Amino acid sequence: MRSPLLICIVLFLSMGGVGRAWGQVLLSGDQTRQELDTVVHYLEDPGHGITFEEMRAGTRRAEYRQLPSANPNFGFTNSTYWMMFSVRELPEAEPKNWLLELGYAAYAEVDLYIMDSLGQVAQQAAGDWRPHPNRAMSFHNYVFPLNLLAQGTHRVFLRMRPLVGQVVAPLTIWESRAFSRYAEGYTLFWGIYLGMLLIVLLYHAALYAFNWREPGYEGYLYLSLYLLLFLSFEMTRGSCLGIRFLWPENRWMADNGFVSLFFCMVAAFAAFYGKIMDVTRCVPRLALLIKIGLGIWALVLGLMYLDVVVLSKNAVTLFFGVGVGGLIIAASYLCWRERPEYRPALYYFLAATMIYSGGVVLLMTRWGLLPSGQFWTMNALNVGSMLEFVMLSVGMSLRVKSEQERKHRALQRDLDTQITDLEASFSQEQKEERRELSMMLHDQFGNELWVLRQNIQKLYQAYIGTPNADRFQDLLDTIRKILAGIRVISRHYVPDQFEEKGLAVMLHDMAQRLSDTTAISFTTHLKGQENLLPLRSQLQLYYALFELCANIAKHSGGREAALVSFQKEDFYNFQIRDDGRGGLPAEGESQGSGLGNVRRRLESIGATFVVSSLAGQGTFFKVRLPMPVPQDRQIHI
Repeated sequence: MRSPLLICIVLFLSMGGVGRAWGQVLLSGDQTRQELDTVVHYLEDPGHGITFEEMRAGTRRAEYRQLPSANPNFGFTNSTYWMMFSVRELPEAEPKNWLLELGYAAYAEVDLYIMDSLGQVAQQAAGDWRPHPNRAMSFHNYVFPLNLLAQGTHRVFLRMRPLVGQVVAPLTIWESRAFSRYAEGYTLFWGIYLGMLLIVLLYHAALYAFNWREPGYEGYLYLSLYLLLFLSFEMTRGSCLGIRFLWPENRWMADNGFVSLFFCMVAAFAAFYGKIMDVTRCVPRLALLIKIGLGIWALVLGLMYLDVVVLSKNAVTLFFGVGVGGLIIAASYLCWRERPEYRPALYYFLAATMIYSGGVVLLMTRWGLLPSGQFWTMNALNVGSMLEFVMLSVGMSLRVKSEQERKHRALQRDLDTQITDLEASFSQEQKEERRELSMMLHDQFGNELWVLRQNIQKLYQAYIGTPNADRFQDLLDTIRKILAGIRVISRHYVPDQFEEKGLAVMLHDMAQRLSDTTAISFTTHLKGQENLLPLRSQLQLYYALFELCANIAKHSGGREAALVSFQKEDFYNFQIRDDGRGGLPAEGESQGSGLGNVRRRLESIGATFVVSSLAGQGTFFKVRLPMPVPQDRQIHI
């Protein structure tokens, strides 16, 4: 057991001797972690010119100040800071391996000087301007071993030059095993976080790669680009994988990687929201302000790259990030309010709010308005980003569904219009052809026969009562029959293409036209004996089958349909099947004029017609026509 008297003596000697001008840290055997607060003194060096020799000599001791808290935040500054304190192990403490952690990673140079009571100095150097192997320990923060001797008092000098214009200096002394447990947990947290980001990125990139031609999926390209830049930006902070492993020797990336990738990430964020929310159309003024903000931001970064202006890079990044991000939040909210029925817009707005809230908490932490040592304040951006990606994923899935429904409706409208135009055009061509033939038969041949009949009629008047009168009467009856036949033929004209091509070719051409002009792929499997049917049967079959296929294209909602023909016994069969939604009216119920016309056409040539349709199982049409005996190719009116 320790002696209270011995501890008091040690404290008294410490305060009366070396500790008179220095705060001193006492390390006992049961300690595993010690946060340093007001025992540490600091000195600001705006010109980066103060050397260790000056600090060692104490010529600037009058300028020392005590740290205000255990997590000091000096705000946005480019000044170098010196930290000074003394450390001593209690005499009865078991010697341990102690580590000093500087709990902030964005420093260009970090130099540690440990001076023992004899004046001997051990120096350690680190920082992002220096090669990664110079770090004493592979960790995102700067961790140095405190090579202390038992019962010895050591002065510690820590020089820190900021990298991005921000100085946060939480100092902690760790027992090595306790620090290992802490480091493992922190590394695991960031490993899981970055792994989740990578999975989300690959998932959305794969969705775009496999569906880039589908409506709505173009948004996944913008989202994937944003996620890629966000993941790259996260490499510059937190576990600092970028500077530690990806670009450890790249001075430009060390200086500008954080601010550059953050700008690119916000620009991709703005482009993504501009695309999915249609910001330019909904709120054109805000869209212009966002572009202006990004332009000014890019200009300031360019001037900083060229050293024309010297500003805190962290301050510039957070200032423009909050400003442009706020404009995006406002734009997404107004776009959502303009179209409240558009469900994805709500999730996009919530997603932007999540990431923005995390960024604001991080900003307040960097400004010192919130404690920098708390898990939720230090990792607010991580939490906000994960919630953002959940909201974005939900919104994108709803958007894809909405776009597909919209395209389906537009396609259905176009399909209806195309089929209607096709039917009208086909019908008009038939009417014109029939009208021309009817006129030709009636006006030319009919009139010629009528004149012939009138002449014979005059001759008949002269031969009445003679033996030749019956012959004239027979001629008149024959001419009357011919005129009646011409009238019938003019009303039932058969198009020339049936004579030239036959039913099989006409059906194949019809299926090809429907496949080219509609969303359904029609295939034909014809036996080849269709042309043996009477031409009138071929004509009526063509009109009936065309009507059925057109109905499938307009109403089935399927992707494929097939027209099959075959002969069985003395009957010729045509079957049409599709993979659509089905559910047509049952027999006897109203089926519209289309199917009624089909049935009447088929009945006129002695064919039977059956339709079978179940919801979700498509529709099946079957036409059964008796084969003529003998088979001929004459027109039967």
